[in-house]
Amino acid sequence: FAYSSSTGSDFNQIVALTPANIRSDTQMTCNSPPWPNVGIVNLQVATKGGENVYSIDTPLLFEYVAQLTVLHLSPSWGTTGGGTLVQVRATGIRNSSNLHCRFRNTRFGVCENKRTSDCDTLLSSTDFVMPAIFMSSFRVSCMSPLVLHPGRYALELSNNGIDYSLNGLQFEFVEPPVVDRVVPRVVHSHGGSTLQLMGRGFIDGGVALRCKFGSGGKTQSVRAVFKSAFQVSCVAPKSLWGPGIVQVTVTTNGVDYSFSGRSTKNALTYTAFPTVSSVEPDDIAGRGRQRPIRLEGTSLEKASD
Repeated sequence: FAYSSSTGSDFNQIVALTPANIRSDTQMTCNSPPWPNVGIVNLQVATKGGENVYSIDTPLLFEYVAQLTVLHLSPSWGTTGGGTLVQVRATGIRNSSNLHCRFRNTRFGVCENKRTSDCDTLLSSTDFVMPAIFMSSFRVSCMSPLVLHPGRYALELSNNGIDYSLNGLQFEFVEPPVVDRVVPRVVHSHGGSTLQLMGRGFIDGGVALRCKFGSGGKTQSVRAVFKSAFQVSCVAPKSLWGPGIVQVTVTTNGVDYSFSGRSTKNALTYTAFPTVSSVEPDDIAGRGRQRPIRLEGTSLEKASD
């Protein structure tokens, strides 16, 4: 194969040769050679004798582009169940139909030859290639895959599905958070009560650590405070639903929330704020005797809380 780029004169052509591997009567493959700069070049097929099979009169075009560089991942961790929408910031992104993210987990072992300066030897690697969505020349998004075990994976980008970045930014797969208990389980609908959420899988995600109240299209999200891997706290907001039962879930990365399903373990009951409309008798202090007091109002069954 010959790659050539004319610089304005036949005497100034840059030519690089690379061998081809014939796969069949209709297909052959070759590796692109190094090229001094980015840009479009002509590709020509030639025989060993130098005869052009595919001439410059009907050229094939091949484009050299800048190396992709991954700069930042958000979030940088997600659950083993996959489905985390990861925002990837990078340079050199092209709006290509072959734009992909690759999650690679590599295991190393100690080599037997101790005299070798680097005694780490590759045991195995696991790759998950996911389609990426072009957002801009500096950002793409892709979904994390489902993996069997927690661990760190290098997330790399490719414009053509073959050549990937080599930056090694890590995306960590963790067990999903689980809420087992909410204390207290009953609060007034005006909000303001501090809740303790007991469970497992909690991570100090900073501003990404949040509690969500409700489900479906009507939810509220508030900041949470990390206490331990088994406990977080947050303040119940004013109820959008009035009195009733809502689900409380937790996210550690701002994207993936704990699964609630139909469980009552993470349920919180909002009650109406108690009101008192009358007191009988109204002159007990003046009588100076111990007598029962009769109160009438609304939502008094939880007023002792």
